[in-house]
Amino acid sequence: MTGKEERIPRFAELDRLLAQEPADAGSARGPRGRAIVPAGMRSDILRAAQKLARRHEVSFGANPKLRECVARLLLRGLPPKPRRPGRPQQPSVATAIRLLEQFRRQFPGDSKQQRWQRIAQAAVPGYAELVPFKQSKERGKLRGRVNSCLRQRRRRRAKKTQRNCSPPNNL
Repeated sequence: MTGKEERIPRFAELDRLLAQEPADAGSARGPRGRAIVPAGMRSDILRAAQKLARRHEVSFGANPKLRECVARLLLRGLPPKPRRPGRPQQPSVATAIRLLEQFRRQFPGDSKQQRWQRIAQAAVPGYAELVPFKQSKERGKLRGRVNSCLRQRRRRRAKKTQRNCSPPNNL
């Protein structure tokens, strides 16, 4: 070997990453592809962790799983929040669901047909320009989409409560 010792080729990428100064600390990655926490943020996080550890030392000692719970809670509060699973809701459906609750309280004497007429006027773009037959079709489609969405919500909530109320396996 000459003056400079030769490195194995697979270490070339690692050497390049170590020598390279991160241009943008927010998106910088370490040698294993993990995000690098900026120094200022790192000190804030460690300071907060030390403060929590001092204040709640007994709780952390009594419950070993509490650390993971605290970490999950911290993740939940930080942006960007992950998108909800599933297909995104159509804007007209979201508007219609909101208006349905509002109009039920605001106009308790209205029939369902009158209520859906008002909802469709507000939620469906270009509804006023449609002929009455097309308006009826659009109202029916919107009503079906809203009912489907609300039914799925009820199913998810029922499933969630069943999961939370199930007895432990060790009984």
